[in-house]
Amino acid sequence: MTTNLAAGAMSTVLIAAAAWANWTDTSTGIDLASLPAFPLTKVRSGLLKEGEQVRFGGLVAKKSPPAGSTADEVILRGNGKSGKPWTVHFFWGAFAQVYRGDLDGNGTQDYVVFGGGIGNGRLFPLWTMTVLLMDRQGLPVPFEYALYDELGPRHVVDILHDGRAQLVLSDYDENSWDSNLCSGRWISNLYEAADLDWGKVRRSAAGLIFPLVHRWTYGPNCDPSSQPQLGNEQMEIEKDAAASADITSARIADVDPNSWLGGQIKLTLPSGCESISVGTVVYDQRSERTIALVSGSGYVKTLLGRIRADNAEVKVSGVHRYPVGRDCTANLLWASR
Repeated sequence: MTTNLAAGAMSTVLIAAAAWANWTDTSTGIDLASLPAFPLTKVRSGLLKEGEQVRFGGLVAKKSPPAGSTADEVILRGNGKSGKPWTVHFFWGAFAQVYRGDLDGNGTQDYVVFGGGIGNGRLFPLWTMTVLLMDRQGLPVPFEYALYDELGPRHVVDILHDGRAQLVLSDYDENSWDSNLCSGRWISNLYEAADLDWGKVRRSAAGLIFPLVHRWTYGPNCDPSSQPQLGNEQMEIEKDAAASADITSARIADVDPNSWLGGQIKLTLPSGCESISVGTVVYDQRSERTIALVSGSGYVKTLLGRIRADNAEVKVSGVHRYPVGRDCTANLLWASR
């Protein structure tokens, strides 16, 4: 099964903050601690040591250096109800806290993992969240998002009171608003899972209207008279939503071995994209399901190479086409064979 992840997931790690301004001194406009939390059970916490292995809920997680890479990773392993094995490759630091709960109300326990990302705290977010929704066959469907704070499980809320979890996630977009790096906005979206797909919820909840746009400006470092007139938020939101699309029934024609974050590919099918930078990669074969996370240690490119060599059919979800150029980004590539 494939999933059409909502636009803006791990592509948020590509949004850079200002060189001299910090996102940590601006408010998103939402107090997460004041929102009703979704009930989660903490399974474990703490980073794994080299070669260390832990077990929980029938799953096994082990830290090990991946082949052909100097960065450590954590590999989480499990088996579906039919006995089909699955693995998820995490960046070592991203596997720090593990929680469990039935997020989508399908009667199966899901997992939420929090930890450090690949950012440096100024240009990129420092933290990351990975959600593994477990389908009725006990196989995981991943969702990744970069976080700008250490609040972890506070992003998992229950503000719609419909038996399912919601995620409150925020993006910071200073550069796209103001070339002088003096002002910008936070856009916070509410996500909810349906049919193993996290989609944006556009409605009011808990006294907030989603998506919530919160403007901010830097005072002492900027001349207020020179600050730009910010555009219409609703127009920007709709334009962003329209930029997301899917590409189906394609094959991988080429994988760039030098891509820095995630994997950069070219498709055999005309898509309007010269190249596509993909984040999360799933290779769902009859014998096993393998997942490589963009927060991982380079395994994304390895898995993309396997998919290309096998000539497996792929679906690319959450494709974002930029106004200038023909390079695109995408949240998820799902290959089946």
